[in-house]
Amino acid sequence: MFDSRIKYMMSALAGVCMMAGSAAADQLPEFWHYMGTGGEYDGVKGMIEAVNKQNPSAPVTERAVPGNAPGLRQQIQVAVMGGTPPLAYQFNMGWDLVEVAETGRVLPIDDVWQKIDGDKAFPASLRNVVSFGGHHYAIPLAISVISDVYYNKKMFADLGLKPPASWEDWQEICKKVEAAGKACLSHNAGFPWGLYNMYSVIISDLGIDGYWKLARGELAFNGPEMRGVFEHYGELFGKHYIKNWTGNTAWSDGADVLMRGDAAMLMAGSWMAGYMKTRGWKPGEDFDFFSAPGVKGYTIFQMDTAVALKGDREEQARTLMASLASPEAQAALNAPKGSIAGNINTPKSIYDTLATRQVDDFIGTTGKTAVPNLLVLQPVDFRVTLGSQIERFAANPTKEALETAVETLEKERQKLIATKSFYPWQP
Repeated sequence: MFDSRIKYMMSALAGVCMMAGSAAADQLPEFWHYMGTGGEYDGVKGMIEAVNKQNPSAPVTERAVPGNAPGLRQQIQVAVMGGTPPLAYQFNMGWDLVEVAETGRVLPIDDVWQKIDGDKAFPASLRNVVSFGGHHYAIPLAISVISDVYYNKKMFADLGLKPPASWEDWQEICKKVEAAGKACLSHNAGFPWGLYNMYSVIISDLGIDGYWKLARGELAFNGPEMRGVFEHYGELFGKHYIKNWTGNTAWSDGADVLMRGDAAMLMAGSWMAGYMKTRGWKPGEDFDFFSAPGVKGYTIFQMDTAVALKGDREEQARTLMASLASPEAQAALNAPKGSIAGNINTPKSIYDTLATRQVDDFIGTTGKTAVPNLLVLQPVDFRVTLGSQIERFAANPTKEALETAVETLEKERQKLIATKSFYPWQP
């Protein structure tokens, strides 16, 4: 699965953990995360409160680390080396989890999984990206759907528009919106966002088999299939993004554009719904959503998980992980966060009308199949290159930019194939 270079890196990380073993006696009864603003932070605080109600004799606290996943990972490395790691921390799914599990640093939670009946609490789409080699390593916490498009209901009503059922309808909406002097699509700067929008085109053009082939590194970027995807993405998205979107550097900027009425639609994760609610917008009244035309019978999700670290407080870590999986803790986190609880036993009463529809899509009530975010199925070294090339093309959707993007990505893909860095994901 991994080349010798990555194996060496993981061995080194494991060595760091062993060197820090004597200092691990100072393991902190804390949960570290990067959900430090708005409804997300309210959710984390509520989750920890729910955990402590279940375990009053062994309370834990939370610590918000500024930034995002890479920043938190760096802080964890420093804490492990310094001998003061937390019990558990927020983590990703997919390739990252495979990698960190190989280091021997995280605590397998097979006993916790059995205690909470994880195979019944979490659907297969989640189990497949937190369990490897016959072991379970993470608790699914919060799921965000990233294949839905939010729209400004007033703008749609004023222009006589309705959610599109096809890409042809999509183009007609953009034509009418732009004729009215507004932008069709809001967008954000940052390497993941264009890629997330492209997923609908990938599935539309290549089917779900093509999506999984990309995840496994089996599709050439400079071949006809991916050239076609880039061309269609440029026509359907790139040419319709609001001008100067590259200045929208905060993840919430795209939602602000939508709420101001400067753009009609925004394809983004369901965390945007949580943000818009905190800004006073009412779901179903001020904004609504539809599934992007190209995703057909699928709903694509991103997930936050919790992993536990090995140390002298492993029993408390296991107790914490079991409590994090409880419907009470999951409800406390996801209600203000605007996301979907990983545990399907969490009461649906915590969701608003829009979130309830997303839950039904996610768990298959509407006949859809949940598919994990392709980005986190990719090797870490490839992600920024992949997202950045798509972002550059989106900012300048020309034939020349397309050629640069696909050739650059194909060179990187070949390097990763040579080092056997892709994981053999299966649906």
